[in-house]
Amino acid sequence: MDDWLASFQTCSWLVDYNVSSQINKDKNHYYEILERMQHGDGDITEWLVWYMQKLAEALDEADTIVTTILNKSFFWQKASSVPMTERQTQMLNLFLDGYEAKITSKTWSTLAKCSQDTAIRDIQDLVSKNILIEDIPGAKRPSYSIVYDAEDLTQFFTEISITEENGTSYLHALYKGKKPICERILKFDADRYQQGDLPLANLLSKYCSYIVASNRDL
Repeated sequence: MDDWLASFQTCSWLVDYNVSSQINKDKNHYYEILERMQHGDGDITEWLVWYMQKLAEALDEADTIVTTILNKSFFWQKASSVPMTERQTQMLNLFLDGYEAKITSKTWSTLAKCSQDTAIRDIQDLVSKNILIEDIPGAKRPSYSIVYDAEDLTQFFTEISITEENGTSYLHALYKGKKPICERILKFDADRYQQGDLPLANLLSKYCSYIVASNRDL
């Protein structure tokens, strides 16, 4: 009911504000606050503040889902004519949907339930088709990123920084020196970038391709 009301009252029924899932993540705190409210003096300020925090987190998560869908859609528009096997397509969709792991031959073989030699052939085939790119060329244990946009997006973004708020990582930047952007990103990717294991161009491609693509159409 909370989710439906939030969606209806903002006239944004196209976005699912999953407030209940955020409440469930902090279920113990939820019951503690309710207990205090039921035996208190009628002041529900603490509960309202807590609930608004959960609503903000739900909106943030909904925005992340929309961004993921837009980037995935942009990728497949570009890659729709590229011949791929069913296994390659399934694996790409898994990572496009936010699976939290490096793309390596070992990870690929485990998830696809194939041999590592087959995984290497799958990956190298996608590299040759400009669907995957090696993160650190020449690395002893190579990892790969999906090529959402063949163009180097670093030319469009400045003042780039990574912040963390309440355990959630965010990518901040200025688009074309004017438009501030803030994208919620996987902590896994934030850590890899800060450790020098994920190039900035690949990070921007993963989270900001839809921004560049939508502005190309203007």
